[in-house]
Amino acid sequence: MSKAEFKFRENTKDKYCIYEVMETDCYRLKSWGLTDPKVIIDVGCHIGCFSLLACRLFPNCKVLSFEMVEENFLIAQNNLKGFENNKCVNAAIKGKNPVIGCRYNEDNTGGHKAVFKGADSYIGERRMKWDYQLEDEEIKTLDFKQIFEDYSLGEIDFLKLDCEGSEHEILPHLFETDLIKKIKNIALEMHGRKEKECSYILSKLEEHYDSVERTGAEGHLIFCQDLK
Repeated sequence: MSKAEFKFRENTKDKYCIYEVMETDCYRLKSWGLTDPKVIIDVGCHIGCFSLLACRLFPNCKVLSFEMVEENFLIAQNNLKGFENNKCVNAAIKGKNPVIGCRYNEDNTGGHKAVFKGADSYIGERRMKWDYQLEDEEIKTLDFKQIFEDYSLGEIDFLKLDCEGSEHEILPHLFETDLIKKIKNIALEMHGRKEKECSYILSKLEEHYDSVERTGAEGHLIFCQDLK
Protein backbone atom coordinates (compact mmCIF):
# COMPACT_ATOMS: atom_id res chain seq x y z
CA MET A 1 0.00 0.00 0.00
CA SER A 2 1.33 3.42 -0.97
CA LYS A 3 1.03 6.51 1.21
CA ALA A 4 -1.61 7.82 -1.19
CA GLU A 5 -3.76 4.73 -0.54
CA PHE A 6 -3.54 4.90 3.25
CA LYS A 7 -6.89 6.16 4.51
CA PHE A 8 -7.16 8.90 7.10
CA ARG A 9 -9.52 11.73 8.07
CA GLU A 10 -8.70 15.23 6.90
CA ASN A 11 -8.55 18.01 9.48
CA THR A 12 -7.94 15.58 12.35
CA LYS A 13 -4.89 14.30 14.25
CA ASP A 14 -4.74 11.31 11.88
CA LYS A 15 -2.14 12.87 9.59
CA TYR A 16 0.16 13.69 12.51
CA CYS A 17 -0.16 10.11 13.79
CA ILE A 18 0.95 8.83 10.38
CA TYR A 19 4.00 11.10 10.52
CA GLU A 20 4.84 10.28 14.14
CA VAL A 21 4.49 6.51 13.86
CA MET A 22 5.50 5.71 10.29
CA GLU A 23 7.98 8.50 9.52
CA THR A 24 9.72 9.19 12.83
CA ASP A 25 9.32 5.59 14.09
CA CYS A 26 8.39 6.81 17.56
CA TYR A 27 8.01 3.23 18.84
CA ARG A 28 11.47 2.30 17.46
CA LEU A 29 10.22 -0.72 15.57
CA LYS A 30 12.65 -0.11 12.69
CA SER A 31 15.66 0.33 14.96
CA TRP A 32 14.82 -2.20 17.69
CA GLY A 33 16.86 -4.96 16.10
CA LEU A 34 14.18 -7.64 16.11
CA THR A 35 15.30 -10.83 14.39
CA ASP A 36 12.59 -12.91 12.76
CA PRO A 37 9.78 -12.04 15.22
CA LYS A 38 6.81 -14.40 15.25
CA VAL A 39 4.19 -12.26 17.05
CA ILE A 40 3.72 -8.49 17.29
CA ILE A 41 0.71 -7.03 19.10
CA ASP A 42 -0.64 -3.51 18.67
CA VAL A 43 -2.98 -2.36 21.45
CA GLY A 44 -4.65 0.90 20.51
CA CYS A 45 -4.02 0.51 16.80
CA HIS A 46 -6.02 3.67 15.89
CA ILE A 47 -6.08 3.74 12.04
CA GLY A 48 -3.39 1.09 11.65
CA CYS A 49 -0.14 3.07 11.32
CA PHE A 50 2.04 0.93 13.60
CA SER A 51 0.45 -2.32 12.43
CA LEU A 52 1.06 -1.43 8.79
CA LEU A 53 4.69 -0.69 9.57
CA ALA A 54 5.01 -4.03 11.38
CA CYS A 55 3.37 -5.94 8.52
CA ARG A 56 5.72 -4.36 6.00
CA LEU A 57 8.89 -4.87 8.02
CA PHE A 58 8.08 -8.45 9.05
CA PRO A 59 5.84 -10.12 6.43
CA ASN A 60 6.25 -13.55 8.06
CA CYS A 61 5.23 -12.29 11.51
CA LYS A 62 1.69 -12.54 12.93
CA VAL A 63 0.52 -8.98 13.66
CA LEU A 64 -2.55 -8.67 15.90
CA SER A 65 -4.19 -5.24 16.07
CA PHE A 66 -6.78 -4.18 18.66
CA GLU A 67 -8.84 -0.98 18.53
CA MET A 68 -11.76 -0.09 20.81
CA VAL A 69 -13.46 2.67 18.78
CA GLU A 70 -15.41 1.33 15.81
CA GLU A 71 -14.79 4.32 13.54
CA ASN A 72 -11.03 3.99 14.00
CA PHE A 73 -11.22 0.21 13.67
CA LEU A 74 -13.02 0.36 10.31
CA ILE A 75 -10.33 2.64 8.89
CA ALA A 76 -7.57 0.42 10.30
CA GLN A 77 -9.25 -2.68 8.91
CA ASN A 78 -9.35 -1.08 5.46
CA ASN A 79 -5.73 0.03 5.67
CA LEU A 80 -4.57 -3.44 6.72
CA LYS A 81 -6.79 -5.60 4.52
CA GLY A 82 -4.03 -6.41 2.03
CA PHE A 83 -1.80 -8.08 4.63
CA GLU A 84 -2.43 -11.78 5.18
CA ASN A 85 -0.29 -11.74 8.34
CA ASN A 86 -2.61 -9.26 10.09
CA LYS A 87 -5.73 -9.74 12.19
CA CYS A 88 -7.56 -6.54 13.13
CA VAL A 89 -10.03 -6.77 16.02
CA ASN A 90 -12.62 -4.24 17.25
CA ALA A 91 -12.15 -4.67 21.01
CA ALA A 92 -10.90 -2.90 24.11
CA ILE A 93 -8.12 -4.64 26.01
CA LYS A 94 -8.68 -4.85 29.75
CA GLY A 95 -7.17 -6.22 32.93
CA LYS A 96 -9.30 -7.76 35.68
CA ASN A 97 -11.94 -5.00 35.64
CA PRO A 98 -14.69 -4.75 33.00
CA VAL A 99 -15.01 -1.77 30.67
CA ILE A 100 -18.23 0.14 31.36
CA GLY A 101 -17.93 3.17 29.10
CA CYS A 102 -15.77 5.50 27.07
CA ARG A 103 -14.51 9.05 27.42
CA TYR A 104 -14.56 10.33 23.82
CA ASN A 105 -12.04 13.00 22.85
CA GLU A 106 -13.49 15.43 20.32
CA ASP A 107 -10.08 16.95 19.58
CA ASN A 108 -8.06 13.79 19.03
CA THR A 109 -9.24 10.71 17.12
CA GLY A 110 -6.62 8.68 18.95
CA GLY A 111 -7.41 10.09 22.38
CA HIS A 112 -10.50 8.12 23.42
CA LYS A 113 -10.28 6.47 26.85
CA ALA A 114 -11.94 3.29 28.08
CA VAL A 115 -13.58 3.67 31.51
CA PHE A 116 -13.23 0.71 33.87
CA LYS A 117 -15.36 -0.48 36.75
CA GLY A 118 -14.05 0.33 40.22
CA ALA A 119 -11.17 2.50 41.39
CA ASP A 120 -8.03 0.46 40.69
CA SER A 121 -6.76 3.03 38.19
CA TYR A 122 -7.22 6.70 37.36
CA ILE A 123 -9.58 5.72 34.54
CA GLY A 124 -11.72 3.65 36.88
CA GLU A 125 -15.28 4.95 37.22
CA ARG A 126 -14.81 6.12 40.81
CA ARG A 127 -11.67 8.12 40.05
CA MET A 128 -12.52 9.42 36.57
CA LYS A 129 -11.91 13.18 36.38
CA TRP A 130 -13.71 13.76 33.08
CA ASP A 131 -17.22 13.26 31.81
CA TYR A 132 -17.69 9.94 30.08
CA GLN A 133 -20.38 8.03 28.26
CA LEU A 134 -21.86 4.80 29.53
CA GLU A 135 -22.34 2.45 26.61
CA ASP A 136 -25.83 1.19 25.75
CA GLU A 137 -24.31 -1.95 24.29
CA GLU A 138 -21.56 -3.92 25.96
CA ILE A 139 -18.13 -3.04 24.60
CA LYS A 140 -16.30 -6.10 23.33
CA THR A 141 -13.29 -6.69 25.56
CA LEU A 142 -10.41 -9.12 25.80
CA ASP A 143 -7.68 -9.61 28.36
CA PHE A 144 -4.25 -11.01 27.61
CA LYS A 145 -5.08 -14.43 28.99
CA GLN A 146 -7.80 -14.65 26.34
CA ILE A 147 -5.49 -13.30 23.65
CA PHE A 148 -2.85 -15.94 24.38
CA GLU A 149 -5.52 -18.66 24.31
CA ASP A 150 -7.60 -17.42 21.36
CA TYR A 151 -4.60 -16.96 19.08
CA SER A 152 -2.56 -19.92 20.35
CA LEU A 153 0.40 -17.76 21.32
CA GLY A 154 3.46 -19.07 23.09
CA GLU A 155 5.07 -15.68 23.56
CA ILE A 156 4.95 -12.15 22.18
CA ASP A 157 8.07 -10.71 20.58
CA PHE A 158 6.95 -7.07 20.63
CA LEU A 159 4.01 -5.40 22.37
CA LYS A 160 3.10 -1.82 21.51
CA LEU A 161 0.77 -0.21 24.04
CA ASP A 162 -0.74 3.19 23.29
CA CYS A 163 -4.22 2.92 24.75
CA GLU A 164 -4.87 6.22 26.53
CA GLY A 165 -4.51 5.00 30.10
CA SER A 166 -5.70 1.42 29.76
CA GLU A 167 -2.11 0.38 30.42
CA HIS A 168 -2.88 1.13 34.10
CA GLU A 169 -5.33 -1.80 33.98
CA ILE A 170 -3.53 -4.05 31.47
CA LEU A 171 -0.02 -4.09 32.95
CA PRO A 172 -1.04 -5.00 36.53
CA HIS A 173 -3.02 -7.89 35.04
CA LEU A 174 0.09 -9.04 33.16
CA PHE A 175 2.14 -8.86 36.37
CA GLU A 176 -0.46 -10.69 38.47
CA THR A 177 -0.87 -13.52 35.94
CA ASP A 178 2.86 -13.77 35.18
CA LEU A 179 2.05 -13.34 31.48
CA ILE A 180 4.58 -10.52 31.46
CA LYS A 181 7.23 -13.27 31.36
CA LYS A 182 5.95 -14.24 27.90
CA ILE A 183 6.42 -10.75 26.44
CA LYS A 184 9.96 -10.06 25.26
CA ASN A 185 9.78 -6.36 24.39
CA ILE A 186 7.37 -3.49 25.08
CA ALA A 187 7.08 -0.01 23.59
CA LEU A 188 4.64 1.91 25.74
CA GLU A 189 3.16 5.38 25.96
CA MET A 190 2.49 5.95 29.64
CA HIS A 191 -0.47 8.15 30.52
CA GLY A 192 -1.40 9.28 34.02
CA ARG A 193 2.24 9.65 34.99
CA LYS A 194 1.36 11.54 38.19
CA GLU A 195 -1.08 8.87 39.37
CA LYS A 196 -0.19 6.73 42.38
CA GLU A 197 -0.06 3.42 40.50
CA CYS A 198 2.45 4.70 37.93
CA SER A 199 5.46 4.15 40.21
CA TYR A 200 4.29 0.58 40.90
CA ILE A 201 4.02 -0.14 37.18
CA LEU A 202 7.48 1.27 36.52
CA SER A 203 9.06 -0.70 39.36
CA LYS A 204 7.51 -3.94 38.11
CA LEU A 205 8.71 -3.28 34.56
CA GLU A 206 12.23 -2.70 35.90
CA GLU A 207 11.94 -5.96 37.82
CA HIS A 208 10.99 -7.96 34.73
CA TYR A 209 13.16 -6.39 31.99
CA ASP A 210 16.91 -6.05 31.59
CA SER A 211 16.56 -2.59 30.07
CA VAL A 212 13.84 0.00 30.77
CA GLU A 213 14.35 3.38 29.11
CA ARG A 214 12.14 6.44 29.45
CA THR A 215 12.22 9.17 26.81
CA GLY A 216 10.04 11.94 25.44
CA ALA A 217 8.21 14.71 27.25
CA GLU A 218 8.22 13.88 30.97
CA GLY A 219 9.32 10.32 30.19
CA HIS A 220 6.04 9.37 28.55
CA LEU A 221 7.58 6.81 26.19
CA ILE A 222 8.91 3.66 27.84
CA PHE A 223 10.94 0.98 26.08
CA CYS A 224 11.40 -2.39 27.79
CA GLN A 225 13.77 -5.06 26.50
CA ASP A 226 14.60 -8.60 27.52
CA LEU A 227 18.24 -8.79 26.46
CA LYS A 228 18.69 -12.50 27.16
